[in-house]
This record gives sequence, structure tokens and C-alpha cells, in this order.
Amino acid sequence: MELGYKGEVTINFIDDECRLAENIFRSIYAEVVSPANAGRLKAYISIDKCSIKIDIVSDTMSHLRAFINSILYLLNTAIEVIRVSIKVDENAMTVQKQIR
Repeated sequence: MELGYKGEVTINFIDDECRLAENIFRSIYAEVVSPANAGRLKAYISIDKCSIKIDIVSDTMSHLRAFINSILYLLNTAIEVIRVSIKVDENAMTVQKQIR
């Protein structure tokens, strides 16, 4: 089977969001390196300070598109979960300050 279709997803974090890169990387790593349709595509993920890069090769455009959509969904979910947890932490600190 020839893997002739290639894609790349690069996420660049800026300023304060740069600190999210490592957590996002760890959140999606397993799905990227061991995709559900492993025989039909291969994916590689790397991180460099404030950016995450995912390279994909696939046997069909349809499999490439589906994998990229899945990764984008996972990225969005991971970012939202981290943002919510940051807000929860900030609210907890505010409550602690009010109690004191």
C-alpha cells in the first residue's frame, strides 16, 4: 500500500499560551503516534518550544482528511480543558484569599 498523500499541521503558541505547548503535546501524543487506522497512515509529532508539528502520510485523501479533523478536534478539546482548569485554579485562589 502506497502512502502518497501528505499533510502537516503546525500549531504555534504565542506569549502566555506558549506554556500550554508541552501539555497539549502530551495530551495528543498517543493518538498521533498510534492512530486507529494505523495501516492506512503514519503520523509523526514533534515539539519545539512554542510550536507543535504533526506530519502525516496517508494512502487516500479521505483518510488524511479524517485524521486531520480528528487531530484538530483533540487539539481544541485539550486547549479548552486546560483553559477551564486554569480558570478553576484562579477562582480557587480568589476564594482562598477571600476566606483569609
